[in-house]
Amino acid sequence: MSSAARYGRARALEALEALDRTAEATAHYEALWGDAEPGSPERAVALVRCHTTSGELGIAGAWGERALADFTDHGHP
Repeated sequence: MSSAARYGRARALEALEALDRTAEATAHYEALWGDAEPGSPERAVALVRCHTTSGELGIAGAWGERALADFTDHGHP
């Protein structure tokens, strides 16, 4: 999937969040994580936000830690 297509899909998922369809958006964001370029913060932020909104703070924290490790591995400050 191209970068533009991933971006468009992520924007559409933000609409699902706005419609309070967080669980559905979360599943799609998790699929996007696998397609995202390493060190891409947008997907991680969305996943943390969705899990936090759903009250799944442990899962949100785990995604945040995973993203931080990924960013660090790819030289992001």
